[in-house]
Amino acid sequence: LGGDPTDLLAQLAAWQTDPTAALRAAEADWREEIAAVFTPGNPRYSGHVPTLRTSNADLRAIYLNAVISVVYFKREHPLAPHGRTYTTLMPRYWVTTSFINDWSLTALLLVMLDPACVRRMLELWLERDIHRHFGTEYVSGDSTGNWYSCNDYAMARLITTYVRVTGDFAWLQQTVGARTVLDHLRTCATHYRTLVRGSGLADYGDRNSLLEAVGTYQHEVASLNAANIWILRETATLLEHLGIPAEAAAFRQEASALVPRVQQLYVAGAGYWHCRQ
Repeated sequence: LGGDPTDLLAQLAAWQTDPTAALRAAEADWREEIAAVFTPGNPRYSGHVPTLRTSNADLRAIYLNAVISVVYFKREHPLAPHGRTYTTLMPRYWVTTSFINDWSLTALLLVMLDPACVRRMLELWLERDIHRHFGTEYVSGDSTGNWYSCNDYAMARLITTYVRVTGDFAWLQQTVGARTVLDHLRTCATHYRTLVRGSGLADYGDRNSLLEAVGTYQHEVASLNAANIWILRETATLLEHLGIPAEAAAFRQEASALVPRVQQLYVAGAGYWHCRQ
């Protein structure tokens, strides 16, 4: 594959001369890639992940498979408008898409391995309004899809994880899309207010915004309303750290007021939650 037939024919001739050379080169490159993942100050990533030392073979397998899966998803196409990213679904569907939700599920690993990439992608998503798409497509650079109801939680998880791992608290005061990152985080924490329909809980819509889940579990669900409590508390912790105690206290009070509303959805003794439709 390529754009110049002359170059392609020359490459073909080289492969025919020594068919195993390309395979050896690919294997060597992958060995260097994997070694870089675990090496501080490596030339391939802006961070690294710890080397796990354990006598538990199953635990080691889980850890290493998690790491290699993220490496497998790395995409750095030379023509990609926003540079490196990590796609999140392979190999059959959405193969060029980075979902905000999926990134949040791998937040800690991604931030340790490649904090510079995480920061750049977060800024890209914040500039484009997380309430209007579910991610980006790396070949075109465009936003893609509809709003996912978990986006506020996902972005809050990514932002707070990035700040805690890197210690880059100054980034919270940086302007991204006419507002500071901290203001964007405040929006993630309070967006639920715009979705309240009378009961005090947010209505997160149907299966189209609720990750194509069970069709009858929709609208005022316990999960994301509980997540709102977490976002408020996490934001409050950062506000306290930044010396804004009054706003932090207000967020904590708001979170406490939401707790009994979520608990009303619990089916006592049954181990599951109702939702309001």
